[in-house]
Amino acid sequence: MWSPDVDGDGFVTTGSLSQGGTLPLVIRPQAAAPTLDGFTGWLRRNRDFVGRALDAHGAVLFRGFPVASVADFENVTSAASDRLIEYSERSSPRSQPTLGSRRSGRGC
Repeated sequence: MWSPDVDGDGFVTTGSLSQGGTLPLVIRPQAAAPTLDGFTGWLRRNRDFVGRALDAHGAVLFRGFPVASVADFENVTSAASDRLIEYSERSSPRSQPTLGSRRSGRGC
């Protein structure tokens, strides 16, 4: 079941991955083709809503938003929070993360 207009400005709708499920809360755009600027602007204006959703559901999944590169992802994370943690204490050798990469360990 999807709940439209949960944010008051009609930009997103929320629901779950499965009927009756609560983890994660899925947040989708109401418009068919939102822009990255629209998404990051919404995140900045609705940080409290996203924080409450994380507290209530344990996880939030953003689906259907235009995040196509590492730079886009960095813009989204910066819009969502001012408290980002630098990935500096690596437990195993890793290459610099890039969008879509899943490499860890030696020889990768």
